[in-house]
Amino acid sequence: MNCIIMNKFDIIIPTGIKDVSFVPRVVDFVYRCFEEMEHIYILTSKKNFVRIKRKIPIYVPCTLIDENKLLPGLSYSVVADILMKYCPNKRLNIGWYFQQFLKLGFAQSKYCKDYYVSWDADTLPLAPITFFEEGYLLFNPKSEYNSNYFRTIERLFGYGKQTEYSFIAENMIFSKNIVDEMLAKIEKSDVDGTTWMEKILVASDLNNSMPAFSEFETYGTYCSVNYPGLYKPRYLNTFREAGYICGRNISEDRLRIMSFDLDTVSFEMRHAPMFPYNLPNLIFNSKERLKMMKSMTFRQIIKKVWNKLLCRQDTEKQAAIEQFYRLPQRNTTKQS
Repeated sequence: MNCIIMNKFDIIIPTGIKDVSFVPRVVDFVYRCFEEMEHIYILTSKKNFVRIKRKIPIYVPCTLIDENKLLPGLSYSVVADILMKYCPNKRLNIGWYFQQFLKLGFAQSKYCKDYYVSWDADTLPLAPITFFEEGYLLFNPKSEYNSNYFRTIERLFGYGKQTEYSFIAENMIFSKNIVDEMLAKIEKSDVDGTTWMEKILVASDLNNSMPAFSEFETYGTYCSVNYPGLYKPRYLNTFREAGYICGRNISEDRLRIMSFDLDTVSFEMRHAPMFPYNLPNLIFNSKERLKMMKSMTFRQIIKKVWNKLLCRQDTEKQAAIEQFYRLPQRNTTKQS
């Protein structure tokens, strides 16, 4: 039995531009479903403050934090510079790494108390959820597997995958003390670099077509080795493809019906429903494509369009994705 007793915790919600209009609804549902929660912190660009603030209910204890000022030395531009330094010839998703560093870096900020839960900005809780039980911290195990994550972990700590499940989910409860300790060990490791951020990126295979770092997988694996028995699996019924139903404008009544069987539902922008519910998705995705094309050469654009027309995909990436499909493919071979 662990010495952890029922504790209060804060919620952090890293929020990118694609989730700015949806996160106020997430905040409302989080406030309703988490009795142990004390405060909600939204980590986002300062330019998003006005759009988010005007939709947050006044009774919700919520603070917006400029993501570029959470910690000295942690900002979008700093992460971009490190990625450019070690991988200058490849276009990488800077925001994807940045939001992971925000989740870990929050432990070193002035806002952090003993425990905090990182919650996805595209996910709604539909039922009361707890993160403490009989002296344990609770997490939601999943089946995702990316060998690149564990190669990075091995370079950082000297050990790889420790469990048969994955720690990657829509949420994770962090212990401030453990995150601080883990980041300190990374900074003291033999990997090149001066900060824990730089060392993580150096340890990651950035030239691989699949992502090379997961904050949840890294933290969960670290706890499995150094704090066995601290965390206990708690299985939630989650639905990541809820966006296909009628998008982010789904009614409260439909969500109540879904809450009969589901604990959380996620609405990714790439999961577009039928017209007219898909209009927000189409508008956002069109803007993102134009933004991406502006940073590409004419030759890169032609190659991308050509591959799209020929339905060519990254075979390594596609193979990694298909291992999670559980529906058997149709066998068109005629039985004799």
